[in-house]
Amino acid sequence: MRHKKFLSILSAAAIAATPVSFNVYAEGNEDIQQPTQSDEVLLPDGVDELITLTTAPVTTKQTVTTTTTKVTTVPVTTTVPAETAIKIEPVCEHINKADIYGRILVDVPEGASANVAIVYNSPEYDDHEYYTTDIQGGKVYSFDIEGYDVSAADYRFYKIKVTVTGGKYNLTADTFTDTFTVPDGNDNPDSFRELTYKFTIDDDNIDNSWTVVSDTDSQKVIAVHLDYVMLGDVNKDSVVDASDASLVLAEYSRLSTGDKPTFDEKQSKAADVNKDNAIDSSDASDILVYYASLSTGGSPSWNK
Repeated sequence: MRHKKFLSILSAAAIAATPVSFNVYAEGNEDIQQPTQSDEVLLPDGVDELITLTTAPVTTKQTVTTTTTKVTTVPVTTTVPAETAIKIEPVCEHINKADIYGRILVDVPEGASANVAIVYNSPEYDDHEYYTTDIQGGKVYSFDIEGYDVSAADYRFYKIKVTVTGGKYNLTADTFTDTFTVPDGNDNPDSFRELTYKFTIDDDNIDNSWTVVSDTDSQKVIAVHLDYVMLGDVNKDSVVDASDASLVLAEYSRLSTGDKPTFDEKQSKAADVNKDNAIDSSDASDILVYYASLSTGGSPSWNK
């Protein structure tokens, strides 16, 4: 069953103003109003929330002197290039570069990497592949986006998916997803939009593997918690119990007989609860004591 959600889309109307003096224009003309128009829009399946890129366009002003000695100010839109960004080419086979009215920037920290995919829903397609690429940390990557006004007959809802790998243990986080639209510049002059997704890596103790820590019109900062280690939680289920102690004993048995270890780096860190740089029976014993205290309502600590 398709989910329905209605969205009110505000379209800027063109404004005609009589010539004014330079001083009056600079002070602002408070009589100028922008009328709005509201249309009901049917959102496609899978789109629960719409994010509209809202970075204001960069404009310059040219001064033209008329024969009547009055001065008219003419706004001229310019696009600021992402000079340090690496431009990614789309995989979509029918992208129209003349319709590019937005840009997504993705910033991943040094020492990490990410897979980035952008898809869109439209009257013709569901989750149509637009971009897909692997990127390296320490650089900014740029993705040009076509602008489409949103109406029942003509729309494009974009979704970005970023999967970050890295941190101390070279782990992969759950995929971050976000939805957005880009206005059609033909119908909305001076509407070029830009949004940056900036990723960081930390060791915060958070249930989710990532958290949006900052969200503005022009940038979202996403903290990915790849460096967090819960001591004693060897099986990574966010609980310390007897099963973790059992895993530690099994690993200790393998190591004692010269077999190769099976724990990854994060598991090894979680298993070494007494922090003596060894995984052995004493760690398993400490985990059982910790679990017993938790089970009886205690507040155990790994510090002795």
